[in-house]
Amino acid sequence: MRTRVAYVYPNSRRDMIAGHEAGTAPDTHLLGLNRLGRFEIDAIVHEPRLDHWVPFLPAALRNGWWRAEDAGLRRRFRFLLVWVIAYVVVITLLPHKRDRYLLATYPMLAIMVGWLWDWWAERAVADGLRLNAWIWGVIATAIAALVLVPVRARVEIMALLPSTLLGKLVVVGLFLAAAVLAVVSAHRGRALATFAAICVPMALLLAYEGRVYVRQHNRMFDVRSLGQRLAARATPTDQLATYRYQHLALQFYAGRPVERAMTPEQIRTLASDGRAVYVVADDRAWPIVTSATPRPLSVVDRARIAGRTLVVGTTAVRP
Repeated sequence: MRTRVAYVYPNSRRDMIAGHEAGTAPDTHLLGLNRLGRFEIDAIVHEPRLDHWVPFLPAALRNGWWRAEDAGLRRRFRFLLVWVIAYVVVITLLPHKRDRYLLATYPMLAIMVGWLWDWWAERAVADGLRLNAWIWGVIATAIAALVLVPVRARVEIMALLPSTLLGKLVVVGLFLAAAVLAVVSAHRGRALATFAAICVPMALLLAYEGRVYVRQHNRMFDVRSLGQRLAARATPTDQLATYRYQHLALQFYAGRPVERAMTPEQIRTLASDGRAVYVVADDRAWPIVTSATPRPLSVVDRARIAGRTLVVGTTAVRP
């Protein structure tokens, strides 16, 4: 029996790899070096999500701030709203943007939504509960339909979709169950039952998606296999380099230095010092790489990673 551990690692992949090399980062199956594996523990990175509660934010703001009769309540909601807006404005001005930067707003948004459900639970007639349950049900049904329809989205989103029809039906069933139960409970005026109707299926969905995401992510972002093949093919004296492609992950899995060239001149310099060089580049940039090397490059490997085709070429002559 294997144990699965989910944790939050808010730093960048560069910091994660550097932390692994220093022995200070937590283990992760996404990096492929699962030192906890011998103890039958699978460690995965988990990013907290508030998506399934977002449709209730307008109702929370409407009842807790816009239409609230209590001045103290309006003041508290105004503080939370200003916090979120100010933070979003700041990260919008930053040159580098990541989804995880929004994590700092989640506690404030959760407080607003939590207050709304508490407010509904205390009232004999929960104003807006039925309407918001229908809105949530429509959104959940639309997501369930999209799961079954072939769509093109970011690779990170596609990694959440199960690869088998049975797996997709599980996801669809949980979304539809949450939609139907939420609407039925709301029409009966039972706020806590409506909350449970949404919370329980979504908790089961997150538990299931944890298993799906690990498999799909490792398949779509299989840098480890490419790095291991590259290390096995190259000799100790050969140079390894990437052209305008991140090199830290390859360096981590290959277990040896990998240079990152940003210009054709740097590729030309690497290929001109007499040693054989292995170059990894996106297939769209491959013509630039071949024209920059004084010696012809032989393509020895290809890999599909994160929706992009990587080409591996070398100047080495192998029998």
